[in-house]
Amino acid sequence: MLQYDKAVYELVCENEKLYKFISEYAVDGGWLVKCDDYANALISNKLGNLLGLNSDAYPLEKLLNRTIVEEELLSKKELYNYSSPFIKKLKVFDANGNGIQQTVKVAFFTASGEEWLVGCHKNIYQEYQSAEIIDKYKKIIQGTNLGTWEWNVQTGETVFNERWAEIVGYSLKELEPVSLKTWTTLCHPEDLKKSEEELQKHFNGESSYYEIECRMKHKKGHWVWILDRGRVFTWTDAGEPEWMIGSHQEITARKEQELETKKFKELFEATTKAASIGFWEVKFNPIEPYWDAVTNRIYEAPDDYRIKLEEGISRYPEGHNRDLIEKCFSEAIEKGKAYDVELQINTFKNNLKWVRTIGIPEFENGDCKRVYGLFLDIDKVKQEQYLKDKLMENTKDENNRLVNFAHIVSHNLRSHSNNFSMLTQMLSTDLSDDKKQKVFEMLANAASKLKETTKHLDEIVDINLTLDDNFSDLNLKKYIDDAIQSQNTFADSRGVELINNVPDSLTIKGIPAYLESIALNFLSNAIKYADPEKKERHVEITATETLHEIKLIYSDNGLGINLEKHGAKLFGMYKTFHRNKDARGIGLFITKNQIEAMGGRVEVESTPGEGTRFTIYFQKP
Repeated sequence: MLQYDKAVYELVCENEKLYKFISEYAVDGGWLVKCDDYANALISNKLGNLLGLNSDAYPLEKLLNRTIVEEELLSKKELYNYSSPFIKKLKVFDANGNGIQQTVKVAFFTASGEEWLVGCHKNIYQEYQSAEIIDKYKKIIQGTNLGTWEWNVQTGETVFNERWAEIVGYSLKELEPVSLKTWTTLCHPEDLKKSEEELQKHFNGESSYYEIECRMKHKKGHWVWILDRGRVFTWTDAGEPEWMIGSHQEITARKEQELETKKFKELFEATTKAASIGFWEVKFNPIEPYWDAVTNRIYEAPDDYRIKLEEGISRYPEGHNRDLIEKCFSEAIEKGKAYDVELQINTFKNNLKWVRTIGIPEFENGDCKRVYGLFLDIDKVKQEQYLKDKLMENTKDENNRLVNFAHIVSHNLRSHSNNFSMLTQMLSTDLSDDKKQKVFEMLANAASKLKETTKHLDEIVDINLTLDDNFSDLNLKKYIDDAIQSQNTFADSRGVELINNVPDSLTIKGIPAYLESIALNFLSNAIKYADPEKKERHVEITATETLHEIKLIYSDNGLGINLEKHGAKLFGMYKTFHRNKDARGIGLFITKNQIEAMGGRVEVESTPGEGTRFTIYFQKP
C-alpha cells in the first residue's frame, strides 16, 4: 500500500484542501484513483488490511460496488467537491467475511493537471486509537512545510516544530522553553481575542475545526500573517478537550495582496461613486448578473433590488435603444466584440435618462465566461449639450433670418423704387391726357403694392420683437380643434375630410397668436391644394412627443409639390407653386418665421400627385 502513501504525500503537498479532507475524514482508511483509470484505485494500508487485500491497486467498483460507482457517483461527479462530497453508507466485508458498516465520503479534485477521486472511510460503530490518528496527521503535515503545534488544553503543555519558529524568524532553540505563553506573546492582541473566541466555538461543537487568520510578531519587528488551523483529537472522560493539534501556514504575501486589492477597491468605489460611474457584469454557466450601488442609483431602482438580465435589457426603450444594446451584447458574447455606446433607459421611476454603457467580454477556452463593464450617467451632459446645440441653432437661424430680411427689403423695395422711377420719368415726357391718366393709375397701383409690401415687412419685424414676454404653455389639441372648426365649411366645399389625432395632453411652449396662425395656415393650405381628381381627399393631423420636442404633423393626399424644382424656395416670400388665383406666396413665409421665432423648425416631404407631409417641431414647456 506504499503507492497510496506516496501519492497522498505528493498530492497533499500541492493541494491544501486535500490535506484537510483526508485528515478529517479518512479515519479508517481511504483510497485514491485517477478519473481515467477507475480499474486501479490506490488503497491505504489500513483499508487494505481491513478488506484482506495485498495489492496496492484495486478496481473502484469492487470497493463501492458497480451500481454506486456508475449510477450515483460518476453520473453526477460535477456536484462533488470538498465542501459537498458524495456521502454513502455501505457495508464492507473484512478478510474473515464479517460485515462492517462504514460511511464513505468521496470528492473530485484536480492536481498536476489530472483529475482524481479521493475516498475516505470511517467505521460507524467502532472506537479509534487517537495515537494512530495523530501520528497520521503529523506525517501528512510534514510534507506540506507547515509549522505545527500540539497543545494539551488541560495541562498547557505545548509542542512546536522547527518550521513554526522559522515563520516568525526564530529557531526553535531560541524560543525554548516553549509554552502557551510563547504563542500569546507573539500573537497580535486583537487577533488573540479572536483566537480565543474561535477556540471556544470549536470546544462547544459549533465548528468542526478551529481556523483563523492572525498576525504574529517577527523577530525583526514586523508582523507576519498566519493561517492558524487545528482540531481537538482527544477528549477527557468528562468530555473536556484534551490534546489539540494544528498548523501554521504563512500567508503574508497573499494577505498583503488582499489588503492592497481592498484598498484599491475602496478607492475605485469612492471614485466611481463621486463620478457617478457604475460597474456591472454578467457571468455565464449559470447566468449571474450583477450591478453595483452606483448603477442601481442610476437606474433609480429600490435599494434592495437584485438585477435580472431580462429586466436590465427591458429598461432600454423599444426601437433604436433596445435593438442596439441587444446587438452589442450578442456580438460581445458571440464574437468577443467590446462596445461603448450612448443610449437611453427608462428608470424604475419612469424617467427617460441618457447613459453610456461599456461592455468588455472575457473568454476562456473559446467560450465567453462573462461580460463586464462600466455604466455612466450622462443625462446632464446630454441635456446641456442639447441646450448648447439649440442655442447655436437658434443663433444661426436668427442670423439667417436677418440676412434673409435684409435681402427681402433690398429686393422688394428696389423693385418698387425702380417702378416709381420709371413711371415718374414717363410723366416728365410729353404725353397725352389719356396716357397720363394711365400712368397715374399705374402709380396708384404701385403705391398700393408698396403699402402691402411694407405691411408684410412690418409683420416679419413684429414676429421678432414680441417673443419672450408672450410665451406660455399651450394645449396643442385645442388650437387644432379651433382651426378645424373655422375651416369646416371650406373643407366641406372641397370634399376634404379633416382628421384630428392630436393627443389631449400634449402641451407646447409658444405664443398663442402664432400657434393659432400656424395651425390655421397649414390646414387651409392643405384644403386649398386638395387634388380635385381624387375621390377621397383628407388631411390628417397627428402629434408625438420626443425627449426635448413636440412634433405636429400635417399629412394630406393633395396635389403635392415638386421639391426638386421648388424645395429651395418653398418658404420664400411671394413664392407660389400652383395656379391658384388666391395664392399670394406670403403664408408659408410668415408661418415659418413664426415657428422659428418660437424656437421651432419645420420640415416637408412631398411627392407630386401623392400628397404632402409637413412636420413642425415645437419646444416643450
